[in-house]
Amino acid sequence: MSDPRQHSGPAQDPPLGARRRRREPAGVGGWLLFFVIGQVLTLVLLALTVGGIPAALRDSDALSSVPLYRPFVIAEALCQLTLLVGSFVGLLLVFNRHPRTPLYYQWLLGFVMLYGVIEIVGVYATYAALTQLASDNGSSGGSIDTVQSYARSVRMFVFGAIWLLYWRRSERVANTFASDSPVVGA
Repeated sequence: MSDPRQHSGPAQDPPLGARRRRREPAGVGGWLLFFVIGQVLTLVLLALTVGGIPAALRDSDALSSVPLYRPFVIAEALCQLTLLVGSFVGLLLVFNRHPRTPLYYQWLLGFVMLYGVIEIVGVYATYAALTQLASDNGSSGGSIDTVQSYARSVRMFVFGAIWLLYWRRSERVANTFASDSPVVGA
């Protein structure tokens, strides 16, 4: 009987159950590195933006004249604080290669999409009253750029959707955060 190890024909694929997941690509590189750099920049920008929340809440003219302005400013502030803390926690998970990092970021990016929808609703609900208030104060209604506000909100929603798909489908993410992947520094 011939030895199976000396088979000279084409290589046979192992049975489905015996296949192992390919471990490349892995690590914080490629698009994952691009995402991590974006998260660091997001932390910096959110830290600067969150500092302006008290001033927005003190804007008494808009708060008293536009009925929905205050709830949307408070909702925006809560969303920004959530994203600030969430991005920080997410980066800690990435750098520790925690196996739950992909699920965490899928939820956080879903929240980013929700925040984009909240922003769209907020612009729609307050634009007419804010334009009227600006007009009453001698400013042109055109000083409130609704197109830019809508664009920023839609961009936030699309950003969340694209990165959510990345975190769900990326081989690099799956390999980097697999429960058997080595921990950084180990």
